[in-house]
Amino acid sequence: MKVLIIGAHGKVGQRISKAMRAAEDVEPTAFIRKEEQKPLFEEMGVDTVVESLENTPEAIGEVIKNYDAVVFTAGSGGKTGHDKTMEIDLDGAIKSINEAEKHGVKRFVMVGASHSDDRSYWGKVDGMKPYYTAKHYADLELKR
Repeated sequence: MKVLIIGAHGKVGQRISKAMRAAEDVEPTAFIRKEEQKPLFEEMGVDTVVESLENTPEAIGEVIKNYDAVVFTAGSGGKTGHDKTMEIDLDGAIKSINEAEKHGVKRFVMVGASHSDDRSYWGKVDGMKPYYTAKHYADLELKR
């Protein structure tokens, strides 16, 4: 099975890439956003594709259409503003989900966030409400 790992350069994405590379029946590809990230995956023996979740849905779809499954583990990271959280964690996820559906990809795994389904929790962690909001609505789109 050919699996695209979106957000492969992050901590979770690297762990998933290594585990999938070790599996006999999986051909993982790391979806990364910078050429400079390639050597890490070359050392692992994992193919790469360089693309941005900030690009158009069509550009993302051109990558996704070549895979049997997608693992979405991308995130804007804790050092960016709320605008990037909305652009990557929400819009990037939804573009990826919609393009996977459009191209007949039947397996889509989203790395979630604990408590994203509990609105009463969102304000308890300072500055995290936009993140939980993004994850909540991306999860809803995937469930749809």
